Amino acid sequence: MDEIYDGRSVVQQDLEKTIVEWLKQELHADDLESNVSLPLPQHPEVSIRPDFYSESHKIIGEIHAHLGQLKSAQRHKVAADIMKLHLFDPEQKYQKYYVVCSGAEWDLLHGKSYLAAAVKQFGIKPMKYDPDDAERAALEDAMRKQNMFREKK
Repeated sequence: MDEIYDGRSVVQQDLEKTIVEWLKQELHADDLESNVSLPLPQHPEVSIRPDFYSESHKIIGEIHAHLGQLKSAQRHKVAADIMKLHLFDPEQKYQKYYVVCSGAEWDLLHGKSYLAAAVKQFGIKPMKYDPDDAERAALEDAMRKQNMFREKK
């Protein structure tokens, strides 16, 4: 069985590292850092750890390495990530990104959901990373073991 850290498998963590490297090229920001502890400007006693961050390029973002439709708890995770980005940058001085790996999640962030409305209102730019076949197979396997796929109704 895959090792689990903080509810996320090594597969998702490794894919996030790959995505950060991809983002460095896409965003022309080779100083992107991962999991930096940042105090909230209006509440400095509270810190967040975004999946990627660049002070010099004013970039902050989250990555959701998931395939397919989201379960309710996964939607809550996305909502928490969106709230985290907004709380760090309510005045929209940063370029905020939310990176997804699935067309279903991409559609959710562009549709008529409260998540799509929050993304628009808070100035968050969704990006889509297309995993290669090996990445997709590893992610599907990890998600299956974690029971992360949403059952079709």
